[in-house]
Amino acid sequence: MCIRVVKQALALREYPEYSLVHMQTCVANPECQPVPVMLSFYGAPNQLIQKIREHSDADIVHIHNEPDWMAHCVREVLPDVPIVYDVHDLASQQDTCPNREDRIKTEKEAISYADAYVFVSEGYERWARKYHNIPDSKPSIVLHSCCNRDIVLTMAQAQLPRIRGIAYEGAISAEINTPWGPMRDPSSQHRDLTYLVGFCEKHNIPIALYGVDDAYAKSYMNLGAMVFGRYPYINMLHNLSRYDWCFVGAPEETKTLEHAMPNKLFESIAAGTPVICCNAPEAGQWAEDNGVGINIRSIHEIPEIYMKHKELRPNVEAKRFDFVMEEEIKKLVELYGKVKP
Repeated sequence: MCIRVVKQALALREYPEYSLVHMQTCVANPECQPVPVMLSFYGAPNQLIQKIREHSDADIVHIHNEPDWMAHCVREVLPDVPIVYDVHDLASQQDTCPNREDRIKTEKEAISYADAYVFVSEGYERWARKYHNIPDSKPSIVLHSCCNRDIVLTMAQAQLPRIRGIAYEGAISAEINTPWGPMRDPSSQHRDLTYLVGFCEKHNIPIALYGVDDAYAKSYMNLGAMVFGRYPYINMLHNLSRYDWCFVGAPEETKTLEHAMPNKLFESIAAGTPVICCNAPEAGQWAEDNGVGINIRSIHEIPEIYMKHKELRPNVEAKRFDFVMEEEIKKLVELYGKVKP
């Protein structure tokens, strides 16, 4: 389950006029299971269509991309119900991805079906409106993937022993050995942190990776990283709070992260840990503007800026309650009001 969906759903509990039904393919973390009001699972388009029919009285359907084909399913069953399209994983905004041309075709169709849009950043909004020729008459908002207030409160009350180093959470990749020789997933190039880990090791900067799949664990341990698998969400945030920095971005420039405002950015802030944003220019500029992180273009800058975490951490701890989903969600409720019949 996309954690952005969970964050929004939890914040919408403050608006009882919006009764929620969440249709998902899976739930990655057990603590996400009780997201109100209902989770309804599907495994294929025909199953999703049946689920939609069970909720034909819906006033609005809020879809998160990806996958984009969900919009077609909704429009087929509910041709007159407004669609709010949450845009944060467009194939056209990525360097490369599997079946890219087919995905872009489906993406264009989904964009055309939507009556309103929720974008993850200002840059994403500008780019998508231009690329897809979205009419000015269709409303949109920018809604950052902030953590929920109770999560931030929990983290603010936690006092765990500190650890020197940099933490990274989320999917990663690397070149792996196969019977056919070394292989690398080109669509995950921006998640390859081998050079970052090797560079930090040479400069005596510990680095910890959270959420590492077994296929990549050995490669990163051999480079000197502290490697951890998937943790329950709160446990992961507690661990992030212990480090000097959290890393957001990629060792190399990438279109995929040009306008991204990743969940990990706001999870780091909730944990009270400053962020190093590398080759994630929009996220990095936002972090610098708000005094919660550093914006760099090369990991070679890390040793030079490393000690700045001491001056930034008090800012992060003081400002993290400014960036909560319960504040962001007010914009979404207003958008719902613009399209609700």
